[in-house]
Amino acid sequence: MVLGPTHHNWTPALERLVLRKERQEPRARANTYEGHPWPGWDSFSIDWWGRAGRGDPIPDDVAHRILWEILENSALPPLRHWIYKDQLWTSFGGLQPWHKNDHKGKLRHLHLTFWPH
Repeated sequence: MVLGPTHHNWTPALERLVLRKERQEPRARANTYEGHPWPGWDSFSIDWWGRAGRGDPIPDDVAHRILWEILENSALPPLRHWIYKDQLWTSFGGLQPWHKNDHKGKLRHLHLTFWPH
């Protein structure tokens, strides 16, 4: 799969989340991609990487802190799905294995997609 160009354009609620989390977590940087995960959804999608951004693996402790805060924050838009390492969670199917090798090793990042809002 070829990812589109990186950008940092989210809905206002997600932009506030990104700015706050990047201040709190200096070892994390967020981005999205044109057409990611599907055309028209990139402003509802955030990929969290290590401090150098896209392509820099995120530390496990940072990814877990970001994910748990989002899961426990009812003020955020509803989460559609997340992917981290070998796990996929969807709001309609729960936790499942993620067999693709696109979130591990040097590609280790936390992917979040929120429902359009």
